[in-house]
Amino acid sequence: MSRYVTAATQRRTPAWVHLLRALVVLALVAIVGGVAALVFAPLPAIASEDEPLPPSPVAEPQLAWPTTGGTAAFTIEGLDGAAGATTDAAVPMASITKLVTMLVVLEAHPIDGGEGATLTMDAEDVGYMQTAFDEAAPYYPVRTGQTVSQADLVEASVVASSANAAMSLARWGFGSMDGFLAAANDWSQRNGMSTMVVADAAGLSLDSVASPADMVRLGQLAVADPIVGAAMGAPAVTVPGLGVQPNTNPLLGSAGIDAGKTGALFVSGRNLLVSATSTVEGRTLRAVVVVTGQVTADDRDAATLALVESLWQNVQTREVLPAGTVVATSTAPWGATSEATTDTALTTLAWVAQPLEPRVEVDAVGTGVGTSTVGSVSVAGTDLTTAVSAPRIREPDLLWRLSNPFVLLGLAEG
Repeated sequence: MSRYVTAATQRRTPAWVHLLRALVVLALVAIVGGVAALVFAPLPAIASEDEPLPPSPVAEPQLAWPTTGGTAAFTIEGLDGAAGATTDAAVPMASITKLVTMLVVLEAHPIDGGEGATLTMDAEDVGYMQTAFDEAAPYYPVRTGQTVSQADLVEASVVASSANAAMSLARWGFGSMDGFLAAANDWSQRNGMSTMVVADAAGLSLDSVASPADMVRLGQLAVADPIVGAAMGAPAVTVPGLGVQPNTNPLLGSAGIDAGKTGALFVSGRNLLVSATSTVEGRTLRAVVVVTGQVTADDRDAATLALVESLWQNVQTREVLPAGTVVATSTAPWGATSEATTDTALTTLAWVAQPLEPRVEVDAVGTGVGTSTVGSVSVAGTDLTTAVSAPRIREPDLLWRLSNPFVLLGLAEG
């Protein structure tokens, strides 16, 4: 059979042409789809890197430590790092021991109002009075059968430093002196005073000892107690048979000193523990200071006063970071950046030697327009904080999207 070329056969399109057309269409669809995918693909993550921030500069405290021997310690409540001592060794507390006695007895027998319990003096209490007299210590006149209120004995012990008043309270509170000593040493350990040893109730023993820092801790607890703290700040007390007895702390009312307790032993010298307040740049602060081992009362008073007054010059308003400090930088894969800055200055009243370290918690900024809060900066050991803001990063243009398909698809880093 022969083949003839007809009009129909001339119009028939070869198969390879159909295939080529299909491939072109598929390619166009793929290109359009790929472009659309790149245009609408989610952007890769923006990285944020914290800037190195130095701590606030510190200074060596200028303190008037005693120059006449002995030891000393202090703390300023509510200020981190505002504490110091000339030694960690335990030294005789002398009559400062009476503060332990009062707090331990009051923990077991609180005075909720009025005068507290009524104690009836016996021969052993009279013996305590004789012991105080023999030791040349202040005493509270008692006789067998006499009744005395718990509150009166507390005041006599703290304000007038009556040795036998403390002894009588200790034995009454725990049934025996041994019972008291066990309770007192347990109490001191429970309250974090690891160097403290209580060997008697009145501090007449050289074996009743504590480090200066532990005596300061004792002073803090005593001042915070409503009964003992009030007695420490009382200018005088009326003792039956002796009349009005002034507080043995002669510095009450000087340099903001509003409470205290003296102590003295012939062998170890004179001690003084005081509490003082001062308003520094609008904030009222309380310091507790102890000076021990001074030879004369004048030395003791001068050393205590000088140390108290020297504390406040070491408390200053310190700027940790000024407002507008760059604390982090966000960088987008397409090269755009945004600096995160502090909204306000970070300033605080602080001890001059206390390190103030800024801590940054910042997330990467998002895309768009305007400014957003991305985190905060705080100061370690304080409640000080400020917000951190950064301008949003504009999205990349179409050219970048089309030029960086692998970055957009997560197959490569920008």
